Amino acid sequence: MRLTPWLALLSLSALHAQDSLKSTPPGGHWNFGIIRQAPDFTGNYAKTGESSWDTARDLGLGKDSTGVGVLLDYEGRRFLLHMGTYSQNYAGDSNPTIPVTINNQTFNANARLQSKIKLQDYELDWTIKLWRWDAAYIGLDLGFNAWKLDVSALGTATSNGVTATQSESDSVTVPIPQIGLSAGGHFGSNVDVRGYYNLLSKSGASYHRAGVDLRYFPLSWLGLRANVENEGFDVPQGSIGTDTTLHITKNGVGFGVIARF
Repeated sequence: MRLTPWLALLSLSALHAQDSLKSTPPGGHWNFGIIRQAPDFTGNYAKTGESSWDTARDLGLGKDSTGVGVLLDYEGRRFLLHMGTYSQNYAGDSNPTIPVTINNQTFNANARLQSKIKLQDYELDWTIKLWRWDAAYIGLDLGFNAWKLDVSALGTATSNGVTATQSESDSVTVPIPQIGLSAGGHFGSNVDVRGYYNLLSKSGASYHRAGVDLRYFPLSWLGLRANVENEGFDVPQGSIGTDTTLHITKNGVGFGVIARF
């Protein structure tokens, strides 16, 4: 998913907003939202001597259930603060053709492997509005996000009429600093839109996050939110001096209800 054209369009909209927007947005307001985010989650993870699994090849993961999340943000004339969290559950039932290792427990090839992953996403982002107009801005994003992956697996194998089972679980926390650019605009008092692109790169490892957030307020205090986001890691083994390999992509569309006060 390439969102750079969206960001270019939003930047141009911000540059010309003072000519086309007739009303000034409320100065200093809070938003509280109930949201549902259902991202696709694909990739692989390996830590030497401990874990090695691929979401498609080994686990056959698919979406299982979506948790209800929340967001809280504040927008003033000079900055925007955003906090949020949501969860998504995935489940798989597969017969991997190679051994799979989870937290030092190895599941043999060709055995039945039932797996679950719970992804909990935490967001804390601060946007400094570098260029401001009456109803638009271009800003610098700083922040800190984190993924928490809870992985569990149950393996079943039958040999000579005897069925043996084995189970294991693991928890992986991935902290993610945030830095990038964003642009936003307020079209009258009814429509808020924001786009962003964050990027980190070091020693061959990279992370990116890009998205568009659209909010429509049919009432002055109550609105609807829709967003699309693409996020991913590319961490080859040894790239940042660790024994961990991580290649993960998360694409999602979200919806929610927003209260503005």
